[in-house]
Amino acid sequence: MSRVCMGNRMMRSKIKLALALLTLGASATMAWVVQPYLVEPIKVSSAHLPKPMGDSLDPTGVLVSHDVNGKKEPICEIYLVKEISEVPVVAHPRTQDGYARIRQGALVGVIHLLPEAIEDYFEDFENQELKPGYYTMRYAMLQAGIGEHGPRSGDFVVLSPIALDANPTRLLSMDEMVRLGKAASHGDQPARIQLVKVDDFGSSLPEIVTDQDGGGTLHFELKLARTNAAPGEDLKMALLVVRPKPDLGGS
Repeated sequence: MSRVCMGNRMMRSKIKLALALLTLGASATMAWVVQPYLVEPIKVSSAHLPKPMGDSLDPTGVLVSHDVNGKKEPICEIYLVKEISEVPVVAHPRTQDGYARIRQGALVGVIHLLPEAIEDYFEDFENQELKPGYYTMRYAMLQAGIGEHGPRSGDFVVLSPIALDANPTRLLSMDEMVRLGKAASHGDQPARIQLVKVDDFGSSLPEIVTDQDGGGTLHFELKLARTNAAPGEDLKMALLVVRPKPDLGGS
């Protein structure tokens, strides 16, 4: 066999190998991108909640899970309050969405971090690892970072161990939320999950959006209480349930 033929054959082999590696890399990237988070309705398990708290929640919650190659990995359960009292926007600093209509310290709902979920799902806004269990979620405006002109505020729900926060009608002060949030995180910062910009959905809520970095944002509606004779409105909200993890989608 001539050197020219051998050279051509080796060149074709190298091209095939390069294409195979390229296809494998693209397949791995696609496999990461298409692993979506899912939501499905579930009934509230009041046996694990203080009675006043269970009575205050909508009887239907949502189970958030991760579809990993066709297998569901449960992450958490979320139960929202039946309704929440509204505060005039003029009485509260403006925020990026309609969250200014919620009273500081008001109960938004309860989140149950499931014991069978993997630990990667249990990180809060400060990357603090949380333990499985039931936590209340109360609305608060807290520092979200440092912007061009100094500290900037953001919208959050602060998590508290439900054993320490069993009264759904109370409005907690900021000091109380910080104290109970630290009891949840066992760290220097109160446990908190960020409320983010709401996407416009044509479909009914709740819905969850999976981003390319592995984050999961739950979109839902919260019922505002009736005022005078006017019926209560539905307030659209978006909760960053699973923090993005860019390192998991790498090469």
